[in-house]
Amino acid sequence: MSIPSQAIEKENETKLLWRYVTRLRKTPDGGNNMTKCSLCDLSFNGSYTRVRSHLLNITGVGVRICPNVTTSKTC
Repeated sequence: MSIPSQAIEKENETKLLWRYVTRLRKTPDGGNNMTKCSLCDLSFNGSYTRVRSHLLNITGVGVRICPNVTTSKTC
């Protein structure tokens, strides 16, 4: 059974932070990925939750925050 391409496109649209990391490989023990941040070169195991935490400065998820992400203020 294959997944419709529309479902894949919708998932990618809702998880936009994947574009800032490279998924190196699937880990053999589960559904997580070995991931490398394109901004700071940190490699870590995890799912989208850890990618999100790394890039959006969310602590307590088990991954360092990305030092190269800054917030900008517009008027």
